Amino acid sequence: MNIAKIIFLSLSLSTFASGQSFFKGSVVFGANASQIDGDLLAGYHKIGLTGGVKVEFPVSSVLDLGIEFLYSQRGSRSQIIRNQFSPVSKININYIELPLILKWSDWWIEDEAYYKFNIHGGISNGYLISSDFEDSPVSSNGKINSYDIGFLLGTGFAFTKNWTLTLRYNRSINTLYTIDTATTGTVKGLIGYFITLRAEYSF
Repeated sequence: MNIAKIIFLSLSLSTFASGQSFFKGSVVFGANASQIDGDLLAGYHKIGLTGGVKVEFPVSSVLDLGIEFLYSQRGSRSQIIRNQFSPVSKININYIELPLILKWSDWWIEDEAYYKFNIHGGISNGYLISSDFEDSPVSSNGKINSYDIGFLLGTGFAFTKNWTLTLRYNRSINTLYTIDTATTGTVKGLIGYFITLRAEYSF
């Protein structure tokens, strides 16, 4: 499935969900703070954008199953702010992500009919759309793997029936990087982590 088809499907499902009482559609936007274990760069210094759409349907009165279609900028960076004494080393990785999430909600607001608090978790499949290395200690002779499988845990707080702020921790399960060599075979390494802070607007 190419990127255009993914985007079209995302928008179609969100539009459909917003018109159905059984489903709930949302638009999400925010930022990732990411790092990569194994690239010799410490800290969640790589800041990137994330955004897309989400569709949820109820499993019970407090449980919802959801799928999201997201654009996500990730990678690693030696420092957040560039200075004159040391160059900035970066790995930039951009994905289309499809997380599948189970959400538990509590703190029911009777007057406006919504839950204020939730915790959620799930798995995510990321499809690589672009990557590049800038003065990275990791060899650019290798390549970033086309797919990223990970798990996520998060919590959300709703300020109104429509607006929710979500904080989420994400970790890759498979390795992100592959080096093919004639003498040693295939060497794999690097595990991605990122923290997401985002706003969600529900229809």
